[in-house]
Amino acid sequence: MTPTMTWMRAALRRWAWLLLGLVALPALAQPAQGQWGQRLLQTIDLPAEAVARLQQAPAVADAQSAPAQSEPVWRGPTLALSTEGSPYTVVIKASGTAPADGEAALHLRAGWALDGTVHKLLLPAMAQPGAHAGQAVELTGVSIPVSMKQDREAVLRIDAGSTANLGLAGVQVEIWSGMGNVSMSHPLLSWVPLLLGLFFVGFVVWMRRQ
Repeated sequence: MTPTMTWMRAALRRWAWLLLGLVALPALAQPAQGQWGQRLLQTIDLPAEAVARLQQAPAVADAQSAPAQSEPVWRGPTLALSTEGSPYTVVIKASGTAPADGEAALHLRAGWALDGTVHKLLLPAMAQPGAHAGQAVELTGVSIPVSMKQDREAVLRIDAGSTANLGLAGVQVEIWSGMGNVSMSHPLLSWVPLLLGLFFVGFVVWMRRQ
């Protein structure tokens, strides 16, 4: 094999590795396991009584404005929360069926009970717009992570809630400790088509010069 052929094969191999790297970017951008935290502390299925109370509560536009109740809808077990394990993230997963066309939603007001005081937990709206009658609905709400300034015992509470166009079948609560493993390559996805185009232009120009 001539030196020219050897050099060209090496160059083509480098171009091939570059192409494989560009194609692999979407796979690298997939959320890592434990995207909501480093360690899953608790997975709790709400009892049927709590699910029924959420289903029967009057619908509200914002759970934060729902009237306070003497007893929470649900109270979790006591957890030892530490500064080392911070922050703590609560993930709510709800499943059910939309009885009619339209947005299906679950509104919740939750908080951490610490030293006799309930600290409100910021939960975004949980809704699926454009649901169809009879359609299965899966909703997920992720709280803003909360850090502890000192080691404490705490109880997670759901203090109020209601459904809108949702026949609630079940609610699961996950409590995560630590920061989630969010891939840093997500912003690169929008550049993949452009990078592939530049790759092929560069390859064509390179071939014409050989």
